[in-house]
Amino acid sequence: MNAMDLMTGLNNVRDKFVVSAGEFRQGQREVRALPKRKLWLIAAVIALALLLVGCAVVYVLRLQDMAFGQETQEAFEGDIRNRTLLSLQGVKGTPGYQATKEWYEWLQTYDTVMAIYHSEEAFSEDFGDDYYAYNLYTREMKDKLDEICAKYHLNLLGKMYVDPDEAAACKALGIQGILRPGVQAETNFGGMRYYADGSFTVEGRMTLTGQNSVWPYEEIVTFSCARKDSFSEIYASIGPEGSYEEWTYTTSDGVDMLIVLEQRNNLNHHAFMVADRGDYVLTFSALEYDHDWTKAALEAFAEAIDFTVQPQRVTEESLAEAEVRREDADKQQADDYDKHIRAYVDQGYEARIKSRMEFSTHPAQLGFCVMDLDGDGVDELLVGENGYIIAVYNKRDGGTQYIMPPTILYPSMVDESDSYITGIGCKMSVGPSYMYLCEGNVLAYVFAGTDGSMAYHFAKVENGSYVWDKRIAYQTSDSEFFSGNSWVMSQGVDVSHEVPITEEEFNEIVQSHPRVPVTLTPVTEYPFTDSSPSGIGWEDKVCASYGEIFRDSETWMAGFECCLIDLDGDGQDELFLTDGEWKGVLTIKGGKVKILECGADVTICKGNYIAHTQRYLDGNSATSYYKVQNGNAVLVDYLRYDKGVNPENPWFYGADAQDESLQPVSQEQYEAVQAKYVLLKLETHPVATYPLP
Repeated sequence: MNAMDLMTGLNNVRDKFVVSAGEFRQGQREVRALPKRKLWLIAAVIALALLLVGCAVVYVLRLQDMAFGQETQEAFEGDIRNRTLLSLQGVKGTPGYQATKEWYEWLQTYDTVMAIYHSEEAFSEDFGDDYYAYNLYTREMKDKLDEICAKYHLNLLGKMYVDPDEAAACKALGIQGILRPGVQAETNFGGMRYYADGSFTVEGRMTLTGQNSVWPYEEIVTFSCARKDSFSEIYASIGPEGSYEEWTYTTSDGVDMLIVLEQRNNLNHHAFMVADRGDYVLTFSALEYDHDWTKAALEAFAEAIDFTVQPQRVTEESLAEAEVRREDADKQQADDYDKHIRAYVDQGYEARIKSRMEFSTHPAQLGFCVMDLDGDGVDELLVGENGYIIAVYNKRDGGTQYIMPPTILYPSMVDESDSYITGIGCKMSVGPSYMYLCEGNVLAYVFAGTDGSMAYHFAKVENGSYVWDKRIAYQTSDSEFFSGNSWVMSQGVDVSHEVPITEEEFNEIVQSHPRVPVTLTPVTEYPFTDSSPSGIGWEDKVCASYGEIFRDSETWMAGFECCLIDLDGDGQDELFLTDGEWKGVLTIKGGKVKILECGADVTICKGNYIAHTQRYLDGNSATSYYKVQNGNAVLVDYLRYDKGVNPENPWFYGADAQDESLQPVSQEQYEAVQAKYVLLKLETHPVATYPLP
């Protein structure tokens, strides 16, 4: 396990570091070559050129040339403002600009409450590969798109080809590569997307290297090349005047471009550049969350990217070869994934528990039980903590499988590895926040969002196995999947036809599945056998020092702060690490960094105690209090507020966090335990200043 593995194990792969960069496309007038007529005109041309020296007029592209409207958006983390819409097809007066404006304005009047989108009519007709690039779901939308393209003499983009081989893709496009020759940089683009007309997009990670690098940080970037005579419905937006800076720049190989730097939340983090290259428009964009972009840094990227590329139309033969490469890559990925999953499926219940213990910071607080949930005569395994279920397994195909909700909303992002992954590009967790058992052996999977949204997936027993019954969700206007309705429901695994419901109906469905308390036995009491395999995929090797963590994770830990405090008086400082949302306490034991505790609500209390509170959607909570001893966090007190067990008296106390040993207490007794632990105010410093004073 390297530094990144360690931090990933802390559940700290934050959404903000995995950002899909937007495409920015812009057109400009074509530059016409001076016609060569008769030989006797040469002298006159030279004379005219000399006359114009020092007074030539140069067309300068500005954002105002791209603006075609305004809309109110949540720009970034609650930042709501009017944003100017930018055509990425051409400047004012050009066919691409007019087409973008007309298509956008028409969409604002079409299906405004998404009634058609959620009807049976939506997506009922396949319009073919020619319309692959457009989000069309009715014949009326297709007809309008055809009308606009015909009016402005623009071509359809057609099918998008995904080529996993970047070098082969560049050859098919007739270009040498993405970077200028001789540029020192590390890239991981992972292939390209392109169309038959030569338009392409490549995205991935890029780091400028070399002694003269002015920007050593890894960035997630997007580089696009768009043909002017093809129509794309993509547009961009920019904040109000004063929130951005724009300037023109000419690269060392003579390419003129517009560079734009946008400030959000007092941080210059969003940057893009546009260059007109005749038949194509080239764009580059990058997001930076932890450092203020500088002009020198952006101009260094402008020098690194090859803005002189002129891709050719891709031949049918090359397109067919790209399809074969993609199919081969997909098959290889599927095979690798199957092998990965098979390793987990082959495990028995003993190995499942051991794997859970390896992933847990405090395995002694985990509990288990076995019961026949589906009535097939074979017991299922339930693993949980704090009175909630965190995993359910059943026996299948000579091994076991994890009973998990369908990955319809988040395809390919959840697997059998027991590692819940937070949502990429969304505010809803991919793995369930928790689960619980309902009457009738119905399983409820609860998903919580950082934006206040929530969803319930209900699984019921049918013919001796679990099937997914229904999904209900509450969506805030901040939600990635907000459709204009706050409360929605869908049947089975199909969320493409959500129907709106009322808040009352939402609550009735939840209340119709009352929670059934489950008694969990500590996993340490499981009758393990010596032959049981251990967990999969984890190595013993970890960082040997805190500084090593910071060095290996420098590009994405710049927003973290930390402090050192010796919690057990052994002369070895523990590390308190936070980015404001996530907090963790680490120590060094046996020459290796280990996690003592981590989560959203972790604090240090007077007397050098660690407190960790876990809060749940239904208002319940669990708080564990630890004392650090010999490099371990030892539980000393445990409180649980659980209305599901006893709505009249939801206060419980225990010494080992196990359900069977919990004792009901009065509210006064509960608050008396809380009062023992007083928050210690810590003075933290940026990790960049480590080692700390």
